Amino acid sequence: MNSPTTRSGPAATAPADVLRRIFLDTTFGFLDGLSSTDWVKLQLVSRDREFETYSKGLRTVVNSALVNKHWRAVAVTVLYYDIQVRDWTIQRVEALCDALRAHPSLAANVRRLTLLPARDPQADWDCDLHKVDITKSLSRLQLLWLCRNVTDLRLSEGQVARAEDFLAVLPKCRDIRTFCIERCIHDDGRPAVHFCNLQQLLLFMLEWPSIERVHVLQGAVSDCNLDEYLYSWEGVHPRGDASLCSLRVLKLGHTVLTAGDIDFLSRFATQIEVLEFGLANMIGCAPTRIAEKLVPALKGWQKTLQDLSLLPSEEVVHEWSRWYTEHERGHSDAEDLFPAIAALPMLRRLQIGPALPIAPLVSSFPPALEALHAGLVPEDLRVLICALRGQMGPGLKSLTLKRGVVEYAFDRADVSELREICKLREIQLEE
Repeated sequence: MNSPTTRSGPAATAPADVLRRIFLDTTFGFLDGLSSTDWVKLQLVSRDREFETYSKGLRTVVNSALVNKHWRAVAVTVLYYDIQVRDWTIQRVEALCDALRAHPSLAANVRRLTLLPARDPQADWDCDLHKVDITKSLSRLQLLWLCRNVTDLRLSEGQVARAEDFLAVLPKCRDIRTFCIERCIHDDGRPAVHFCNLQQLLLFMLEWPSIERVHVLQGAVSDCNLDEYLYSWEGVHPRGDASLCSLRVLKLGHTVLTAGDIDFLSRFATQIEVLEFGLANMIGCAPTRIAEKLVPALKGWQKTLQDLSLLPSEEVVHEWSRWYTEHERGHSDAEDLFPAIAALPMLRRLQIGPALPIAPLVSSFPPALEALHAGLVPEDLRVLICALRGQMGPGLKSLTLKRGVVEYAFDRADVSELREICKLREIQLEE
């Protein structure tokens, strides 16, 4: 028996922007067709009749999401509430808080929240900037408290506001899955204060049982004093049921992890897939405990780790560059890491900075490595060419090479040979 023929009408394949406009008009049409991202206009939703109109429209969009996959993909962008506070005035933020406070069900459905610094149009050089910034912080705190069911939070702070201001609110946001903290950069190029230090961030993360992704931008999280902080975790005892077992992505930029931090992550975050952090100096100095803790941690992440970035801090790169020009490279504690890195069967992307010699790595590439981003000196380039000529890294598809902070002169013949090898092996080369 022949199966019935499915006919697709024009509406089933309507352009996404047309469908989105229809869905927005269905839910926010009584607000004169305003976009759902202009959330401050929700202060107009003050009468029960208007709110009932919104609720009926929302149910209509939910039913529309059941029509087919195309409609569902568009409807989700309307149903998945996204509040973006980007350089709003304080009065605008407070008006939004009043609107959400009047209708808690709206606030309860917010899932994405972006809090970038608010501004005060009446502020001038004669006012108390400290009080102004505290007012900004309090207005964002109110908004975060009202929308504490968020799963995706992006936060950036101003001049004086720090994590202490959010200490009472952030632990209440128990559903956070993605947390991005960005450091505010002023108009004159000066960076704002750090939001918190690394230990405070890790303790915050323990309060979020569903946390999956953490991203630190522009140095928003400060390094602790390495001499005093090396053993500081020994006095910290998180509650017994605390865990970061859902954490998959931890990108800290150049924020330096100490031995204590690595030990902490290896015990609590056992399912890491993407890891990015800064390294303290491991060359030309006394042996550190970094490699001692990182090697067993990498062994514990062998079944999950797919993307690893070891980024030396700016101070380390500066010291290493000066040290390299005066000495020949000797033994590095980092060399002990490469056998552990090479043994990562799931690792597909690796980024290492110029302060780490890659010779121990290229002698044994991780079996699944597809992308390598490395900072090189001339000796490293020759070693890399020999390894690629010997068919090391059979799955390598992308190779990005940087000279680091010092412009070393690479031999033109070596560069030409590398380009030829990459062309023959169909490896995308970026210099």
